[in-house]
Amino acid sequence: MMSMFPQKPDKDPQENPSPNSSGGAPDPTPAGDSGAAQDAAFAAVNAECARMGKEIAEHRESLLRRQAEFENFRKRTER
Repeated sequence: MMSMFPQKPDKDPQENPSPNSSGGAPDPTPAGDSGAAQDAAFAAVNAECARMGKEIAEHRESLLRRQAEFENFRKRTER
C-alpha cells in the first residue's frame, strides 16, 4: 500500500552542509520533557475531540427532532 506522505530522502551532511551545522554533531534537543509535553498535548487534543464528538451528537439529535417536527407540521397542514 502506498503511503499518503512520501518519505523524504536522507541527506548526506558532507554533500550539502547547512550553515548552522556543527560538523555532524547531534542537535541539542531536550529529551526529558519531550515525552511529557507530547503526552500533555495528546491529552488536550483527545479531550477536545471528545468534546466535539458530544457536540456533534447534540446537533444530530436536534436535527432529527426538527425534521420530525417539520414532518408532523406538514401532515397537520395537509389534513
